[in-house]
Amino acid sequence: MEMFYDAFNKAGVNDKRLIKSLQDLRDNVDENNTLVKKDYLDGDIRLASAMWFMYNNKKFNNTLKELGVERYSDAHKAHTVLGARYIVDAQKTNELSS
Repeated sequence: MEMFYDAFNKAGVNDKRLIKSLQDLRDNVDENNTLVKKDYLDGDIRLASAMWFMYNNKKFNNTLKELGVERYSDAHKAHTVLGARYIVDAQKTNELSS
């Protein structure tokens, strides 16, 4: 997830561009490839989406700022990654219970 955070720090990189690239890669994966599987890329797409939600969440970022955590700091990155992991874990739990 840290790589998605780092990617979003780059000019011009947003969720749509990153997710589109991951989807294109997934759609062109050879079924015989033992290193890269479509399921892995689906997971990466989910992680990137959750990371963008946390990274771009104004209320979350304002709360961190009020707590003295500056945007782009290591602490901001750690909190953003943790929040995104909670989102993905909750999604997985909901899918398993359905």
